Amino acid sequence: MSHNHFYTAQGSGHPMIVHFFSLDCAECPRTLSAAQSFYGSSSDLVVVGVAEEASPATARGFVDRLGLHFPVVLDA
Repeated sequence: MSHNHFYTAQGSGHPMIVHFFSLDCAECPRTLSAAQSFYGSSSDLVVVGVAEEASPATARGFVDRLGLHFPVVLDA
């Protein structure tokens, strides 16, 4: 979903948050916003989102609506 490219080597030696989320999860907007805050506040922290059970267009709209800038991949 993100225009950023994510490679697993980026996380080598750095703390990492992998946030699995579903578009119908009531708490996910809050926790994804928190992950975005962590991502924006630390240059050493790697954050990756994994959108479950969504079409690419639907997931993209959700990510854009929340203003997420960390890499997000789709896990259909």
